[in-house]
Amino acid sequence: MKKKTLALTMAMALVLSLAACGNSNADVAAESTAAATTEAATTEAATTEAAATEASTEAAEAVADEKSEGVMTYEEYMAADLDSEVVIEAYVQAKQSWWEDKATLYTQDQDGAYFIYNSVCSEEDYAKLVPGTKIKVTGYKTEWSGEVEIAEGATFEIEEGSYIAPVTDVTDLLGTDDLINYQNQFVAFKGMTVEASQDATGNDVAFLYNYDGSGEDGNDLYFNVSLNGQTYTFTVESYLCDNTTDVYNAVKNLKIGPSPKWMRERLASQGIRSINNLVDITNYVMEEYGQPMHAYDLSTIAGNKIVVRRANDGDTFVTLDGQERKLDHDVLMICDGEKEIGIAGIMGGENSMVTDSIDTLLFEAACFDGTNIRLSSRRIGLATDAAAKFTKGLDPNLAMEAIDRACQLIEEMGAGEVVGGAVDVYPNPVQDKKLPFEPDKMNALLGTDVEPEKMLYYFGRLGLTYDADTNTLDVPSFRQDLNCMADLAEEVARFYGYDNIPVSLPRGEATVGKLPYDQMINAIARDVLEANGFSGGMCYSFESPKVFDKLLLPADSEFRKTVTIANPLGEDFSIMRTVSLNGVLTSLATNYNRKNKIARLYEFVNVSATIDDGSMNSSVIRYAILYVSTNVFPEPGTDATLMLPSVYYNIFMVNIPYSQ
Repeated sequence: MKKKTLALTMAMALVLSLAACGNSNADVAAESTAAATTEAATTEAATTEAAATEASTEAAEAVADEKSEGVMTYEEYMAADLDSEVVIEAYVQAKQSWWEDKATLYTQDQDGAYFIYNSVCSEEDYAKLVPGTKIKVTGYKTEWSGEVEIAEGATFEIEEGSYIAPVTDVTDLLGTDDLINYQNQFVAFKGMTVEASQDATGNDVAFLYNYDGSGEDGNDLYFNVSLNGQTYTFTVESYLCDNTTDVYNAVKNLKIGPSPKWMRERLASQGIRSINNLVDITNYVMEEYGQPMHAYDLSTIAGNKIVVRRANDGDTFVTLDGQERKLDHDVLMICDGEKEIGIAGIMGGENSMVTDSIDTLLFEAACFDGTNIRLSSRRIGLATDAAAKFTKGLDPNLAMEAIDRACQLIEEMGAGEVVGGAVDVYPNPVQDKKLPFEPDKMNALLGTDVEPEKMLYYFGRLGLTYDADTNTLDVPSFRQDLNCMADLAEEVARFYGYDNIPVSLPRGEATVGKLPYDQMINAIARDVLEANGFSGGMCYSFESPKVFDKLLLPADSEFRKTVTIANPLGEDFSIMRTVSLNGVLTSLATNYNRKNKIARLYEFVNVSATIDDGSMNSSVIRYAILYVSTNVFPEPGTDATLMLPSVYYNIFMVNIPYSQ
């Protein structure tokens, strides 16, 4: 917490329960077995109620069946040969994953579904692929484990249009081969009764982690349902639908149940799959406030304390997804009294994950430096929703508000009992900034003539208040990007309309320019040399360490203190040159070997040298001027021993440091 750039504020709340989670689940299972019915959606982002609304149906009817030129219909796509190139247009229904600029997507049109595996996709484009987005995909058709898909490496373009596929009721197809025809589509199974399953200890529960109940949160999820006397087992594979969202609930009386319809629909509108009331609350607050949160099992927190510090170089840490991450000293860690329990702003640790046996949760929200989180996320190779929000910058005053909102929803929905009070570590609260209101300067910068009253109206809509006594604007803490007059002018331009800004020529005074001192010296030397018949050379900056022996330089020469290249092309190009002589001599030798009777070369070159701390300094320019002349070469048949060539080398080297 001593580093302001690492952690500006941290707020924590304790939420305690009245009964163990296992007992609550047993009650739910028993009640469900008696009379409960369920609906299940097969894709990650689907929620039955949201997809079955009248708005979705109307959107489906509004989409045209016409395809662009060169685009296949669904029938043509299915009829295409494997490994052949296909071009399709479809609408994103759900996103499975994004990793290293690759996205896996579930898409549909009115005729069928297309599964797109590891398509080329930047992080920015992935954020644009909200449910309903229309894309044009070019790739190769393939098949894996009986599932037809578009293979890794496909490319896509985002197009105009939107479509959310309606949920198809396939309950009657259970147990038939026809069910495979609806793979990768939004489907529902209705009118089914939840049957109790037995966990590893023999207790009746509504679902199991792993097929035998031996797993924990994060493993595959199994549950049994019955219809017309037949029992069916459904599996939620963690590979497709995992629990890596960096949010849990701080609650006691843990009650796993469905969220209200209004919350499920709002989450679905953001492309978030409803899981249960606890996870949905934290997801909802994260979207509502833009503030990521994290929950820890308090029983795993040594010393009941939270410590924020840097990791050590070479440390490893296992995150919630079970992957081991390599850390360095720039990665910020959340620790307890003994160990690391989470990577700050990115993902929690497996050693403090929330499981069904939890009684007490530690609920934490913080405001971390966005630059640190962005760089740390890249170095450890882990991109999460939380990291993306921190990267964009958060309001430091938001952490406590988000926790209060989450606790409010928990109690309103009967998900638990919140303990009063919170620990708020915020030693230097961020205050609202004051910026001078300078309409004339803003108009001069923009080339506009916007009235001051209209500017104040714009700023009022942004939450800024005007103090007429001091002629200043009070900037709220959530606008961390407003720091000067130019930032305010940009906001005026946005509201005024860029297309309303008139075209004008840039204004400025004409000045007499001149070359810098070092370039003036170069120009004079170049003119003199070229007037005397010299040609400019350009040699490699990389050299071989053997050069110094060829030039007969002493072993203790300063020129032998070189900078070694980390990834050289070979030994002959493994160091940065410290002397300019070798390159020009090599060029002269090449001319001589090609029977060029007269060669006059010069080179202006920056040479490298190491300084006391081992870093590279290139602030010295050296001139290498060499001249070679020879007599006429012997004619064929002439006794060469009687006509020894005379070779004259005229070598001039000078060091000129850059100075005024």
